[in-house]
Amino acid sequence: MNLQVLTANHLAMGDVVFLDAADEWVRDVAQARLAATPDEAAALEAIGNAHVDMNLIVEPYLIDVEDRNGIPVPLRNRERIRAKGPTVHAQFQR
Repeated sequence: MNLQVLTANHLAMGDVVFLDAADEWVRDVAQARLAATPDEAAALEAIGNAHVDMNLIVEPYLIDVEDRNGIPVPLRNRERIRAKGPTVHAQFQR
């Protein structure tokens, strides 16, 4: 199994977020809690589903990452883009 982290979108702000070790949602993938086993991944998904029920986030899902000097880096290009933030020029952002 690859290392995984849980990502979602923050319901109120729409930001891409990642679940950290304190079960809080953070914008920086470097702070994300890693799952190294299927049981750890299932635990992250359970927390994500509970937070959906609490209307904190939407669409939680696990992404594969690799550990680069203690920092999780998404394996898929799509997830790397999501982790870096909006791709819209700052002048066009709200």
